[in-house]
Amino acid sequence: MPGSPVKRALVRPFALLRLTSDLTSYREYMRLRAAEEHRSVGDEEVELHIGRLNGRPVWVREGTADVDTVWDVFIHRYHLPPARVQRRGVGLIWDLGANIGLTMADLAVEFPDARIVGVELDSANAALARRNVEPWDDRAQVIEAAVWPEDGETWYHRWPGATSGYYAHEPTPGEEPQGPVVPTLSLDTLLERTGGPIQFVKMDIEGAEREVLGRNTDWASEVGCIKVEVHGDYTVDECARDLERLGFAARRDRRHGAAVLGVR
Repeated sequence: MPGSPVKRALVRPFALLRLTSDLTSYREYMRLRAAEEHRSVGDEEVELHIGRLNGRPVWVREGTADVDTVWDVFIHRYHLPPARVQRRGVGLIWDLGANIGLTMADLAVEFPDARIVGVELDSANAALARRNVEPWDDRAQVIEAAVWPEDGETWYHRWPGATSGYYAHEPTPGEEPQGPVVPTLSLDTLLERTGGPIQFVKMDIEGAEREVLGRNTDWASEVGCIKVEVHGDYTVDECARDLERLGFAARRDRRHGAAVLGVR
């Protein structure tokens, strides 16, 4: 059976052989995976050489969800655009919710002519993302900000070890921040900075997607394809309706049940 424990046990070692490019990295990855339940705010960085990056290294933090991100990015690869979009050629990519830059690195290798702009709200994540995309810094840029419908400032929730699950709090005038303060960046402003058209947008912004797809959406007309991961009470069906209102043909992503794909 496709999802049987026996098949999963057989597939995992072969996947790990594709994931890491040398025995040392394999052992380090397995050590991190074994210790992932003991999560904390990780400061110590571990170097892993990744097969899909042609053996180039990335850095992840001990005791954090970074080890899960490595698996999701380089094995599941939910962040990639559909094949028909790839065949058209990919020039400019927005990676909204870039985390530690692993999706940006994978996109840089997959699309060697693409320019990639990542936006990440957490300062520690953004710093590590810059390090992880350094081999492509001539065409990969990381912006530290929270994606939001308006430019301004807000704060966000941070949980120890959960380095892929931060989310921005809706800005409220006069409210006392309950977490780190970060600038907000509207996608209309991002479009002014990067120019267009944008061939592909990966949006994984941990709960802000309803607001970003609902207000100040002039940017959307410059996007050829978008993949949105939904969170909280924002459903796949609601997201699909919002994307259709913005002019996309929308459907649930076949490879990721919590994501919606929109194509013009």
